[in-house]
Amino acid sequence: MDEYIYLRYQYRIYPNDLQKAKAQITADCCRFIHNYYLNLRSLAWRTQHRSMNYNACANDLKYLKLVYPWLAQADSMALQEELKDLQRSFENFWRGDASYPLYHAKKSTGLSFRTRNQSDGIRISADNRYIHLPKLGWTKIRLSRQVPGIIENATLIQKPSGKYFVSLTVKIASSVVTKRNDGNEHGLDLGLKSFYILDDGTKKDNPKYLYRYENKLVREQRRLSRMKKGSSNWRKQKLKVARLHEKISNTRHDFLHKESTYLARKCSLLCIEDLNIAGMTKNHRLARSISDVSWSKFISMLEYKMALHGGMLVKVPRFYASTQTCHICGHKEPKTKALSIRKWTCPECKAMHDRDVNAAINILSKGQTLLHSVA
Repeated sequence: MDEYIYLRYQYRIYPNDLQKAKAQITADCCRFIHNYYLNLRSLAWRTQHRSMNYNACANDLKYLKLVYPWLAQADSMALQEELKDLQRSFENFWRGDASYPLYHAKKSTGLSFRTRNQSDGIRISADNRYIHLPKLGWTKIRLSRQVPGIIENATLIQKPSGKYFVSLTVKIASSVVTKRNDGNEHGLDLGLKSFYILDDGTKKDNPKYLYRYENKLVREQRRLSRMKKGSSNWRKQKLKVARLHEKISNTRHDFLHKESTYLARKCSLLCIEDLNIAGMTKNHRLARSISDVSWSKFISMLEYKMALHGGMLVKVPRFYASTQTCHICGHKEPKTKALSIRKWTCPECKAMHDRDVNAAINILSKGQTLLHSVA
């Protein structure tokens, strides 16, 4: 029996003015539902010490629509998905993984909502030029690649640049998308000067996209700060800044996808360090550079792409001294901990080490040991 996996595919769409207005109505109603039931659940707990779950809120929503008839203008599936998101937020809070759910403000949340595919309400036209969305109808789409499975849900997004996108969650048979790899085993060390370093000495330069566009971004943001807020020129300049930010994000995202795909195709086993990225960004000297390289996004891409190519990603414990340990004799040299030391000589075996390559070799060795111990 075939197993199924879920993947997301994002496409740009081109709604007309009426469809944009309908999408905004659904987004506004979703925000209202989130804030209303967040307040209701909080009030029920404070006053009656009573907990309301998703089912209680969904049942109450039927009567809320009688009080506020304009809620019928929104996609009913999107309202239910908003309640599920609120339930998930509370569950994350109870587990200690997140803070208490917050109210949504229009200026901060923007236009974004998810709707479920019910009775084939979300489908692609035969000529691949249009997508049918609940309440919006047939909307022009740029189908950059075919949808390879069954559409489960769709998230409609308007980015700060004004562009509209639809993100489709697709159910696919694993046999359709699973690919082979080249069977290599590598250790990988993430860095700032080089984006990553493999145990065989392969290094990928850090593209530093934010620094590449820094001067232009500073210039456009300075122009925006000098304009009267809310004016026509201010809105135009704000859009220009948003599009520049989007360009930086897209170029970085493209780089991460290409490199993660390359490694997934190459490796049957890839060992990396389990970095505390959130803690590392507290270092104000390195926070900007760490955010620019997007290690978290890169690692999440590796996790699902390695699985798609039949490989395995092993995370080495973050406190393992991969940089300070000589991979030849195992001697640990604490003096090499400083980031300024790029090369060092082992005082025991006199071997010369490149800091990053030595770390990658140790990460591979440790990862193989962990894998064999589990097996």
